[in-house]
Amino acid sequence: MSALLKDAAKLTTSRVVALVVGLVSTMLLSRFRTLTEYGTYSQLILLGSVVTTLFMLGVPNSLNYFLARASGTEERRDLRSTFLTYLTLVGAATGVLLAVAAPLAARYFRNEAILGYAYFLAVYPWATILQSCAENLLVVEKRTGTLVVYRSAVSLGVLGSVIVCQALGQTFQTYLVAYVAVQACAALAVYAVAGRMPGGLRVALDGKALKRILAFSAPLGLATVLGTLNLEMGKLVVGALATTEQLAVYTNAAREMPVTILSASIAAVLLPEVARMLQAGRPREALDLWGRTAVLSFLVLAPFAVLLILYAPQWISVLYSAKYLSGVAVFRVASLLVLLRVTYFGLFLNALGKTRFILYSSLAALVLTAGLSYVLYTVLGIVGLALATVLSNVFTSLFQLTATARQLKLRLREIFPWRELLRLAGVNAFLAAVLLGANALLQRFLGDAWVWAALPVVALAGGVYLRIHWKRAVGIYRTMRRIETAPAAQAAALEADRTVPVEEPFAN
Repeated sequence: MSALLKDAAKLTTSRVVALVVGLVSTMLLSRFRTLTEYGTYSQLILLGSVVTTLFMLGVPNSLNYFLARASGTEERRDLRSTFLTYLTLVGAATGVLLAVAAPLAARYFRNEAILGYAYFLAVYPWATILQSCAENLLVVEKRTGTLVVYRSAVSLGVLGSVIVCQALGQTFQTYLVAYVAVQACAALAVYAVAGRMPGGLRVALDGKALKRILAFSAPLGLATVLGTLNLEMGKLVVGALATTEQLAVYTNAAREMPVTILSASIAAVLLPEVARMLQAGRPREALDLWGRTAVLSFLVLAPFAVLLILYAPQWISVLYSAKYLSGVAVFRVASLLVLLRVTYFGLFLNALGKTRFILYSSLAALVLTAGLSYVLYTVLGIVGLALATVLSNVFTSLFQLTATARQLKLRLREIFPWRELLRLAGVNAFLAAVLLGANALLQRFLGDAWVWAALPVVALAGGVYLRIHWKRAVGIYRTMRRIETAPAAQAAALEADRTVPVEEPFAN
């Protein structure tokens, strides 16, 4: 297996563990706590996430870009030190600001309970910012094994705090203290890991390096802020106009299921690889590699989207309990986002350093989401908020693809495997129709027991789907290995050997 796919596999493993354990924690917390308590928890996380993203300015996400280009142990050490020192200061300042602004948050959400959790708001930004550095820092240093251990430990710590507090009959207040303690320990571990890397770690702020970092990160950071606001717009609207309990329902129903880990892991290790290919003058090969990973991701993710939509009531009952069933429609609409997570559409813009285009697309998407949220909430209620998020994400993806095509001086149809993705979408739509018909028949003849009878039907459909696409998936994997390992001097030979020509990489 190639180094790229090995790293992607390790990242996928770490995300599987973290997301599954995190989902179990959410399941238990949803059951153990009242809707009011869970709604308050959601408000705190929402507030911390939005404000922290604003003050980070995308700096953690630029670690890969700068460290991948650093030459020598000393330069890498100085960059690490500047990154972590700066982010520590930002995290501490953000925490103080949030703690002081707790009364404003309580008024916005109309929830006075927030005033009792100022300590949470003070620590959460620093812990979140430091943890956001872990993946980029460890991936660029080729220490994905350590990342698996780190993520697993953090997730298990959060799960343990939920279980222990419930077993001991502790209050919601005690749980939040335990949660903050776990997050603080995870942040401190980042310093320890960075300190053991070649050259170590020191407290330092290189002014020139920081200026370059901020110049690169600011547009990307603003885009991240806008993207976060775009994704959280529904919660912000529900928080302002509805009750704490309704926010609890919307938070869980609109939550993206942890099925996009493959594409997220591939994107994380693909960015440095694409950047190197572009620097070496191999844009066609980079596009080919990117497109094939998108197809591979779609092969995996599309069936999950079908299952999430068709069996939404069952998923909600199992994951969060029956008290969240009022969010079934929201859950179904939000599941459409899975189809947009097959890749990071701004990957090439990021690798080329054209972060302003990412900023423009995020700004336009936020304006669109805000407008659609108002209109669709008025017409459809909270379901309209989920739909607004999906529509704005479609717009963002198309905008970034168009900008990428212009930067590479190619046509839009040349930079992405449209035809193959449409074919796969058609196959999944057909299987969804078959399952829908089978469900209707089972309900008619078996009543409430139909769900259990549907399991072998789903397994059979999955087997057919796997049989149809197995050879294609293996072919993509092999091509990815050839593309990644072939040096620039062998480009002509590689082009002749490819199933899909470089001139039209996605024609098939």
